[in-house]
Amino acid sequence: MEWIEGNSDPRVSAKKVIMVHVGFGLDSDSDWWIVGAYLPGYDEIWTWLTQRPMIGPGAPWIIVSEGTMKTWGGVSWKDDRLARGLKAQDTAITCLGGKPLSSGRY
Repeated sequence: MEWIEGNSDPRVSAKKVIMVHVGFGLDSDSDWWIVGAYLPGYDEIWTWLTQRPMIGPGAPWIIVSEGTMKTWGGVSWKDDRLARGLKAQDTAITCLGGKPLSSGRY
């Protein structure tokens, strides 16, 4: 995940990045991940939804939280897909020392 440090915000600490598997998206061939990173310059944890967390900046990345603000509006998931995404997001945030954004409601 070292590309985050060079291609995102220069204040990102690459040692504080986590990936949590979400599973399939709108079709069974897609495999999604939540990537969480602690941004020390902002003193916040941000999360992204992506299909290819190991590829780098050319892969599709959708920001789903900036600090305590959830931004899932760019994702057309509903029901169990959205619940899995929110749970993975909360897991990533908790592993990075933050408080879950969904309060356990999936």
